[in-house]
Amino acid sequence: RDVMDVVAKCGELRTIPIPTPERMPHIQAVAQDGIELCIRAEIVCQLHNITNLVRGVSEAVLIARTGTAIVEEVGATATHTNVLADLDGMADRILAQRLDEDTPFRIAVLRIVEAKVGRDIGAMHRDGLI
Repeated sequence: RDVMDVVAKCGELRTIPIPTPERMPHIQAVAQDGIELCIRAEIVCQLHNITNLVRGVSEAVLIARTGTAIVEEVGATATHTNVLADLDGMADRILAQRLDEDTPFRIAVLRIVEAKVGRDIGAMHRDGLI
């Protein structure tokens, strides 16, 4: 890595899409009522700890942790409508998990950019379709 470039970027805010659009269009998560939600989010963060960056901890860690936290949060919620009614609360609860710990970044903001209803996974399962 170019050390001067890294030092220059330290403190700059950058926006990272969750999930990475090239890899998948959205995160698929299922609430306890069996309804799938398709979610896109973004985190605004800044490079904070150059030592962790030098060790090879990249933004991919932050993307994976955030995606996992979204799936867990939706899965822990009784209904998809509860999730949709409290997207800001979900983002706050995920932020409180300190997903940026031991990474070179500090998350300033987590935004749920899009959350739409997907398939009825519960019904598909009951009907033997999956």
